[in-house]
Amino acid sequence: MEAMITTQHFNSEEEAVAEIRAMGFHPLTIDVPAVTNDFHFHDFDSVTYMLEGALTVTERDSGETCTLNPGDKAEARAGVVHKESHDGFRAVFGFAVPPQELTHPIDKPAD
Repeated sequence: MEAMITTQHFNSEEEAVAEIRAMGFHPLTIDVPAVTNDFHFHDFDSVTYMLEGALTVTERDSGETCTLNPGDKAEARAGVVHKESHDGFRAVFGFAVPPQELTHPIDKPAD
């Protein structure tokens, strides 16, 4: 997927948090409730380290779909239009900006 690089990458939440901090990003562990959403984008770079559950992401422009499972790391660039589908998951997110500085809504509508 051009917009998202996914790898089987890590073994624990602590390892994920340490890697995120080493990147200069801001870690935040979140339990995300189930959702299927429309195409949208985020105005920040991020990484996702999947702890529990599965997340399917589809990029609008390429049509590519990938599924993240526990142990997977995904890197996503700001501005990439995508949609997500999942039954709920737990992940450590790394944001390029402090979480309290994220603009709302976080999911920006696609044109």
